[in-house]
Amino acid sequence: DALGEIAGSKLQALVMRDVDAAAEFLRTHRSSGAVVLWPLDRLQSNLSTTEEDFIASAVQDCQGEAILPSSILSFTGPLVSMSGVPFKRVFGGWAISTTARATKYLLEKNIRTCELNGTKHVPGIVSGGFLGGNQRQNVVRAEFEIQKQQIASKALAERAAALNAEREALTLQLQATTDLSRALEKQSEFEAQQLACETNIAACEAELGEAERLERLVRQQLAMTNAELNNRLTQDATTVQSGLEDAKVKLMQQNKDLAAELTGLSSDLQQAGADENQLAERLQTMSGDNDAIEQTPASAEKQGHQPTLTKAQLRLQRDAVEHRQKRRKLQEMEKDLQMMVEQSANICREMQTIINEEQTKAADACQQQQDLQLQLQNIEC
Repeated sequence: DALGEIAGSKLQALVMRDVDAAAEFLRTHRSSGAVVLWPLDRLQSNLSTTEEDFIASAVQDCQGEAILPSSILSFTGPLVSMSGVPFKRVFGGWAISTTARATKYLLEKNIRTCELNGTKHVPGIVSGGFLGGNQRQNVVRAEFEIQKQQIASKALAERAAALNAEREALTLQLQATTDLSRALEKQSEFEAQQLACETNIAACEAELGEAERLERLVRQQLAMTNAELNNRLTQDATTVQSGLEDAKVKLMQQNKDLAAELTGLSSDLQQAGADENQLAERLQTMSGDNDAIEQTPASAEKQGHQPTLTKAQLRLQRDAVEHRQKRRKLQEMEKDLQMMVEQSANICREMQTIINEEQTKAADACQQQQDLQLQLQNIEC
């Protein structure tokens, strides 16, 4: 009651940051009716620091029978850090008295005071309360106020006890609510973990299905590869073996033919050598005959035999030249046959090398097949 009486209509005033904020408020709230605005950049305090200190000292002299409004409440809000002038404009210069002695003392100090029931006293003016009416009425009033204070104190004590009990109940309820909230959070976490596990299980199942599909595909490919590889190896081995056998037979036949030709050429060379030797002997014989004829004195005979000997010599010389040419040809053919024999031997060696390579390839293919089977067994494991 005392605070309401002191503040009066000032409690309806709106505190603004500055004049511009007040003007903006009025512009945007034209239909709000009459309103009192207190811009902080224009609002002045109605109480000096000296007066505040004087009032505080007088209240302190009352020894607890009087209090300042600032001891009961304070000015709070977003603008409190900017200025405390609004609070001073409302409650500044006032004191709240609880006894008649305090009221009298404060009035003597020219300090405005208000009783707890809302009775205000201004220096020079007395309006009821502890100082109004005759002495009897003042005593009754004082007893009434004492009883009122006792009742109020008892009610406040009961209210405080009820509030304490309610606070304890609310504390327990808050604790239970907190525990329940934590339990719900844990449950939510567990549900989230369960959902994540289910998602992981589904993903693992999908991966497992994909792995099984890939395994089946690998098995099929491996079976196809093995079959194709076996077929190719069989075909290649058969083809190569038959080809090598045919080539070997042909080479052996060629070697036989070449050996026969070489034997014939050797015979021809021997015969040519013998013929050449005979021709050489005949030439030597004819040369001796010619020398003998030249030594005979009869020129007629010499003239008769010389053409015959010359023709025979020429014929023998031609035969000797032909034999030499034939011998050279035979020697060249012998060399060619020897080269062909060497080539045939080289071809045989190459064919043997090819056979060895094919056998190595077949062994490698078998090893690859075994490795694939081992990989397949590892996949199954």
